[in-house]
Amino acid sequence: MTKETAGNGKEQPEKKVSNLASLPPQATFFNHMVVRHNNEEFYFDIGQVIPGTGLVALSHRFVTTITHAKRIAEAVNANIKRHEKKFGKISQRKEKAQKQERKSNGN
Repeated sequence: MTKETAGNGKEQPEKKVSNLASLPPQATFFNHMVVRHNNEEFYFDIGQVIPGTGLVALSHRFVTTITHAKRIAEAVNANIKRHEKKFGKISQRKEKAQKQERKSNGN
């Protein structure tokens, strides 16, 4: 095995090898999510609202344990806090305003 150098002759720390594919996973945009749960699992149904129809095209369903769902929620909340600290408060438009905007845009 060949050791890498930083261009100055000094050896670089050995890189960790992962069993994950070298390409990043395909990204999927979503603007609709329904969350359901039972006593053992959480279900996340993910999809996209089809403009002008009021319909949703579901693309994925993720199922996880209740404890992992809580970890996901904590991670998302922590990231939102960091984002707002760096970029400012995230404003949320009210649903009524969003519907009115869609109407005025002909959707």
